[in-house]
Amino acid sequence: MPINYTARSAAMEDVSKWMKMTYHVQDEWGLMSKLMDFELFRSGKQKTIFNLLEWKDAFMEEQVYVFDYAYTRGSGKSKKRYLQTVFFMNSKFLGLPEFLMKPETFFHKIGQYLGLQDDIDFIEHEKFSEQYLLQSDDEARLRSLMNKEILHFFTVEQNWTLEGIGYFMVFYKNDRLLSPATVKHFYSRGMALYDQFKNK
Repeated sequence: MPINYTARSAAMEDVSKWMKMTYHVQDEWGLMSKLMDFELFRSGKQKTIFNLLEWKDAFMEEQVYVFDYAYTRGSGKSKKRYLQTVFFMNSKFLGLPEFLMKPETFFHKIGQYLGLQDDIDFIEHEKFSEQYLLQSDDEARLRSLMNKEILHFFTVEQNWTLEGIGYFMVFYKNDRLLSPATVKHFYSRGMALYDQFKNK
C-alpha cells in the first residue's frame, strides 16, 4: 500500500508531543554525518532522514533520536527504495566497541562454512547464535557487554539489527517502517537496550 507521507508526518508529530520529544520534518543539523560509519548508512543513494523525533538532556550528555530513513539501491527497473524507522542514541555514557548484529541468513551460514564470514557465537545461547550474525574486531569486549538479558531479548524479539561505535548506537529493522502507533514502544525498546549497555 502506498505511504501517505503527509498523514504520516502529522501522526509522527502527534507522537512526538505525546512522548515529550521535539519534532522536525527533516534533518536540519547534519545528523547523517554522525551515522556514516554504520552499515545502514554507508550504502545507497538519495539518503534522507525525516520525521525526526529528538530528546536531549540539559547537559547534552545524552541525545536520543527516532526517525524515518530512506535510501535507494540499483538503477532503472531494478531500482528500489528502502524505508525503515531508526533509533539512534548518542551518549557519553556509552563506550561500545565497533560491532554489527543482524539477522543471520542462509548465505551468511554458507560464508561461515567456507571461512569467508566471521560470526561470534554464544554456546550457552544457541538460539540467539542461530538467529543472528554478530561481528566485531573486539570480540572480548563485546562478549562482556552482551549479557544474558540482551541475548534473551533478541532471542524473543527477532529480525532486529543493532550497531554500535563508541558513543553511538543504532537499532532498527531493515526495510521496516514502523507505524506511528508503535513508535513509543520502539523507543522504549531502544532505551532498555541503552540502559543495558551504558556505563559498562
